Order: sequence, then C-alpha cells, then structure tokens
Amino acid sequence: MLSDAIVVGGEVILVPKGSDTIGTRLWPSSVVMSHFLLFQKQRINGKVLMEMGSGTSLPSLVACKFTSPSKIYLQDFPNEEIISIQKRIFEKNRVDDKNVEIISFGWGEMPELIQKIDLIYSSDSLYQGKGTNIIILEHFQILSLSIFP
Repeated sequence: MLSDAIVVGGEVILVPKGSDTIGTRLWPSSVVMSHFLLFQKQRINGKVLMEMGSGTSLPSLVACKFTSPSKIYLQDFPNEEIISIQKRIFEKNRVDDKNVEIISFGWGEMPELIQKIDLIYSSDSLYQGKGTNIIILEHFQILSLSIFP
C-alpha cells in the first residue's frame, strides 16, 4: 500500500494511505500538530498522552520518535481500517510502539481512563457533520476535568 511522505524534525515520516475516508486521511492540521509537539519535550517527557480522533496518528508517532512520553493512547472511532493504519505507521517508520495503546470508542463514550491522562491533543477533530455537537461537548468535558479536578 502507498504512503504519503512528509518531513518532520528533519526526518522523512511515512504515513500509510487509506481509503480516503475521514479517519484515514493525512490532514494538514495533523502535520501542524506534529511540528508543535516537537517543541513540547518538557511537557511531554514522562507524561501520559492521548490523541483524540487520532486517525493516522501522525502527531503521536512524532511524540514517540522525538520525545519520551511514558504512555500514549490513540483514540478514534472503532474502525478496522483506522486501527490498521495506526499500527502500520509505527512499523513503517521503525518506531517502538511498546508504550502506545489503541483504544476505540465513539464521541460521547468517554472512559474513566481519561482522568489519568496528563496531556490530551487533537487535530482536525471538528469538522462539519452530524456528530459535531457531541465532539464539542466531549472536548468541554475533558477541559473541565483539567480545570476542576
């Protein structure tokens, strides 16, 4: 299967191509988030991270490759193609994924695990669609947990 190639942190990163559905595309905002995470080593090292609506999980791959989080959770809607791409991006780029766990749940189904996360990031999870209100509420709930623990 073909891959997109982009440069992050001076290295070429291969992102497997999917069927071009929403969760399997490489979105420009995930490239921007990846570059942003490069400059967050002090905030990421030793922390538990979660990428919400992770899709191809490029930002999490970059976090694994260039920083030292203790754990990363990749969250997206339960979809076998997305899960396959998430596994292949780490294999193609020869990045150790022993501290990476894929968790599948839909928006509005927030697990208890969320309270153990130090840093949550998301890129391009707000798009026009019937689930937008649920996504906004989910993000608000997550923010309120960090503001009012």
